[in-house]
Amino acid sequence: MDRRSRGLCMIINNVDFEGSHEPRLGSDTDTGKLERLFNKLHFQVEVEKNLTASDMLDWFKRVSLRNHSDYDCFACCIMTHGTLGTVSGTDNTPLQIQQILGLFTGTSCRSLIGKPKLFFIQACQGSSHQEGVQEMDTDAFLVGLGAGLPETLPNEADFLLSYSTVPGYVSYRDPTQGSWYVNALVDEMSKSHNTTHILDILTSVNSKVSDLNAQTMKQVPAPCYTLTKAVYLRSLVQ
Repeated sequence: MDRRSRGLCMIINNVDFEGSHEPRLGSDTDTGKLERLFNKLHFQVEVEKNLTASDMLDWFKRVSLRNHSDYDCFACCIMTHGTLGTVSGTDNTPLQIQQILGLFTGTSCRSLIGKPKLFFIQACQGSSHQEGVQEMDTDAFLVGLGAGLPETLPNEADFLLSYSTVPGYVSYRDPTQGSWYVNALVDEMSKSHNTTHILDILTSVNSKVSDLNAQTMKQVPAPCYTLTKAVYLRSLVQ
């Protein structure tokens, strides 16, 4: 992958939710770190904040219809509340992750055939967590938890779906420093992207997040993929 503009990176940053007086504090911090990271990695970064589920789906549809022929890959970061297999719009409506991925399969987005499609999701995937929570937020959305097990990836190749947590569990976010997952992802990607392929980087992210704790709280991310080649996001020679 050596194009000067490596690809489009979508970042969705949902902070303020209808009917809630508790914004997702720390999400703006995550967004800034991810925007700087993907700019450094030669992506064309586009950021949208506080989208309803309908707005999110509409943006995904419009992006999937773009011509990505001049790009090497596609990336997307979603930071919001979530339940098992879904991410939430600011109107508290869930959007199926499988529906999002389906817009970027070979039949739906032909200009991305054979190219890696990378999704990074900072959102809870359930409500389970250990006791002892103090001064930490989660990205759980407390309506409709416990939906049926989702299909996590379509059958088509070259997808990477990196969840911040395993199915059924919450994902922790510090109100000032940002989420455990995004901090580890940005740190490890910044340190190793020139020498290490992305699956090994995500293994390091798993290790770094699993070493964190606040009293009895623990978390481990959950990447899954159908990549057919090792993906390197090396810096381009200026």
